[in-house]
Amino acid sequence: MTTEKYKDPITISNLPSECFDEIFKYLKFDRRSLYSCLFVNRFWCRKVIPIIWRRPMPYNPTRMSIINIEVFIPFFNEEEKSCLINEGIDISKLPDRPFPLFNYAQYIHILDVGAIETATVSWLNKLKLQQSGETSNSLSTEMENSEVKCKELDGEVTTLQTETPASKATNAMVDSLCKIFMRSAFNLKYLILSPYKVNKDIPKSNIFANNEPGLVNLRKLKLRFYTNSLCQHEQRGNLYDLLKLLPNICNGLVHLDINRIKIPNYSTAEILAGLITSQPELTYCRFYKVYGETNLLMNVLPVHKLTHLVLDDMIFSGISLASLYQCTRLESLVLRKCRSLTFESIQPILKASIRLKFLHLSELPKDVVKAIIVKAGDALEQVSVRFISDDMNEGLETLGNHCQNVTHLSLSADYRRVDITGVITFINLLRNLSHLKLNLRMIDDKVELDNEFSKLGLEKLQYLELINIGVKGLQGFLSKCCSPLSTIIIDAIEEKHIKIFLDFLKENDSLRWVGIDYIFGADVFDKYVESCKMSDLEVCKKMNEMAEGYFKVFPGKQVRIREKYF
Repeated sequence: MTTEKYKDPITISNLPSECFDEIFKYLKFDRRSLYSCLFVNRFWCRKVIPIIWRRPMPYNPTRMSIINIEVFIPFFNEEEKSCLINEGIDISKLPDRPFPLFNYAQYIHILDVGAIETATVSWLNKLKLQQSGETSNSLSTEMENSEVKCKELDGEVTTLQTETPASKATNAMVDSLCKIFMRSAFNLKYLILSPYKVNKDIPKSNIFANNEPGLVNLRKLKLRFYTNSLCQHEQRGNLYDLLKLLPNICNGLVHLDINRIKIPNYSTAEILAGLITSQPELTYCRFYKVYGETNLLMNVLPVHKLTHLVLDDMIFSGISLASLYQCTRLESLVLRKCRSLTFESIQPILKASIRLKFLHLSELPKDVVKAIIVKAGDALEQVSVRFISDDMNEGLETLGNHCQNVTHLSLSADYRRVDITGVITFINLLRNLSHLKLNLRMIDDKVELDNEFSKLGLEKLQYLELINIGVKGLQGFLSKCCSPLSTIIIDAIEEKHIKIFLDFLKENDSLRWVGIDYIFGADVFDKYVESCKMSDLEVCKKMNEMAEGYFKVFPGKQVRIREKYF
């Protein structure tokens, strides 16, 4: 007999399919949990598989593949299989495994061409190890030995790579993988062209141009090198050709990131400029360490559509920013390490009809910093400034007087001693702050940090990050804090410091998360940490036992809110 208590229960299986999409969205970076969800039932499996396979290749060149790329081989056509066999990859000798339940290539949203090679080399090494018993590094060593430095070009060593059986096998697999990804690319939104080595090229451009749907649905493109390499046909003919073809292949880019590239001549600049002008919906542009003929790129920026502009680690001698005067929608601006940028050269920005909401300024002259802060005014909501001299208080005073609506503030200073009394005085002018990050390397040892930080009165503060400041500053702030602080990140914590947080909780029941970047401890903690027998997660687990569930302790990277730029 069913009692009233259990009548018509609402179970998770009754939720609409869209609800599961929203729930699993929050797990997209938690692969361990996603893999666990695979085994609940078929419905969950069908929901989770597309999330896991959004980006199956490694995120950086030092990390090996998290998948076995042979799951794609059953979907190769006969021509691609024949090419692999011709290059010594006998797929008939691969271990028998069930035919994949899904065509995983169709779920890929983010594709890193350089990472495909990294995953391929890793897989071929394992395959060779299984078949011949040779060392797992034999294939990669053979590839490295095939590279011969032979000349310098514009002061930069260029490495020429000869074709070996190992490199030919790698190229054949990379080509075949790119073809199947292009044929299945209905969900492909983000392409990263990232040749890792100095002269490394991408697969032939016709692989991307002649396989449908290919790059038609592309929304984001990153051109990323790991050295400031020349972009010209002699070194990277395939990449050069693809850049010329891209305006005819896709016209829906909203995000363009050009990263570590030397533009050697005007013709190369024209190709990149043509790519920019062919994208009518482009709203985000980032240029990082782009040198050479860059003036043309600045002149063709989509100023009437541009909402986010990042100019990072560039030389602005002889480069005009006149086009930025026409910006009407720009709301996010990053100027980081822009050498030769002066008050006169930023006049187009200062005269433009823009309302900046996000601002990141780093290693710039103080008159430039102050002028842009004044320009932003009350529209500014998030600001990050890295000071390179003793002008922090002057910049903060300008911020406090002109930008009263700032909610997120990040300050860092690497040089000279910081006047912490003045810093706190001016921060207090920003009454709407909800997120504060301070990274101050040099504070006078004679300053009583607990006393100074007790004067920090921010009634709306929810997130606090103190780096290179120490527990004394945190203790001083918490002793007088009346804000709804829920997250604290600090660079070091000891067993005895748990009491500081517990005492704060007695007065203010808002704290939920504590993040620590460097973990120290007393007694048993020292013994474990110094001998590397206890991981950060294990130390945090021990700290959580001491916190008795009142708050959770995690490594700082797990609870840190990153700035939009980073």
